[in-house]
Amino acid sequence: MDLKGEKAKLFIFLITTTAVYLTDNLKLLLLGFSLSLLTFIFFKIPLKFLKFALYGNFFLFFVVFSLLILENFHTAMAVFLKANTIFALTNVLIIPMGVVKLAKVLNELGVSRKLTFLLVLSYRYFHSLREEYGKMGKAIACRGFQPKTELRSYRVYGYLLGMLTVKTYLKAREIYKAMLCRGF
Repeated sequence: MDLKGEKAKLFIFLITTTAVYLTDNLKLLLLGFSLSLLTFIFFKIPLKFLKFALYGNFFLFFVVFSLLILENFHTAMAVFLKANTIFALTNVLIIPMGVVKLAKVLNELGVSRKLTFLLVLSYRYFHSLREEYGKMGKAIACRGFQPKTELRSYRVYGYLLGMLTVKTYLKAREIYKAMLCRGF
């Protein structure tokens, strides 16, 4: 499989994000942010990825707002532009590649095999963790749970987190045993 295009994307991503991270010039950051948004059009990325930007910007709003309260406009704008530029570049260059292709590219570039296995297994494990949380959330919703700001709701969330921890521990043990049987 030829991964030259993916290698180029990874190199461009690493160089660009490093440059964005290291600069504090607002004009350069604004230029980088504009170019990263143009890459959405160039690579024909669906706009559903921009929905995730709203979630990240909700948290970022509090950081920028607190910096503005402290009358530090330059730092607030730099944080906002850097975060959104790196987020946009990640959505354009890395996420469409997929975890398996990214692991193959990293492996071809000489990154440790153990680290690439860790990347793939972590992705798979987080995905199964999310599925398990969804199942348990549906189960408590079927039992009539309505989240409120009362002690009972916090107790239910505590039980949910505890059961999720126990189930993931048991599943991790099963996966470990299966991997040992396969000689991993």
